[in-house]
Amino acid sequence: METVVHYEDWQMQCCGIPFAVGEPICWPVLRCEGEPLVDVGVGADWYYEAHGSDGDALKSLSGTVTAIRAVYYTYELVEGNPRFWRPVSGILVPVERAAGWEPARPDGSFGAYLVWLKDAVVEDDSGLMGYSIFQ
Repeated sequence: METVVHYEDWQMQCCGIPFAVGEPICWPVLRCEGEPLVDVGVGADWYYEAHGSDGDALKSLSGTVTAIRAVYYTYELVEGNPRFWRPVSGILVPVERAAGWEPARPDGSFGAYLVWLKDAVVEDDSGLMGYSIFQ
């Protein structure tokens, strides 16, 4: 099975383990539900979640990374709240390795990765300890 995972920058920066195209992974994930915050032309099936769980919703996802796209967002101020910025558009930039930090770009701010996996297997959470693990 092929699947796509949304992996936020702060999750990787906090305690994620860098990964690259061609490497096997095993991650705690939640099923993506609803519409994406910003349409970048690709929907994610799973959301990487190493900092909490939703009871029985947390799953273990393993597979091999086939592609990584850094997601860069543009933001606008929320009307009536001059301290809150929301993403309004995004672009995808191919990368070979994800470590949580990507170079600045004039057309957006790095905010997440979209990660494609092949041979993906999803299992119930079997004692995941809230961080990324490799097989």
